[in-house]
Amino acid sequence: MKSFVHAIILLAFAVGSPRVQAQPYITGSVAQKSPAVVGEVERAGGQIHLVLTNPTDASAFQGSASVTIGSSTGEAIRLTIALAPGETRRFPITASAASSDQYSLTVYNQTGALVLHKIAQICR
Repeated sequence: MKSFVHAIILLAFAVGSPRVQAQPYITGSVAQKSPAVVGEVERAGGQIHLVLTNPTDASAFQGSASVTIGSSTGEAIRLTIALAPGETRRFPITASAASSDQYSLTVYNQTGALVLHKIAQICR
């Protein structure tokens, strides 16, 4: 009789418990998600440009970008950006920089979420 009561209690828990499903296996340690925007700072003919690309063909990207050239104490250049699906745009930056200078780039979407943070050498 005691085992019958235990069986009924276990059955009640099994029926009343929420279902948990396994997540699909994804190759690699982290799921690869398409970036919202791709960017870099480059020098072309003595002028410095911020080059941003919206790699998706499905939706437009709107947000803001902040670029600092050289040392971290430099003045940040802030831009409001809007990119159509698949669009690449070049934004001129009025800043002097040596060819070996680094830049720091941060891009936020329209809700304020960080979508890109990059520190690298200025491209030629």
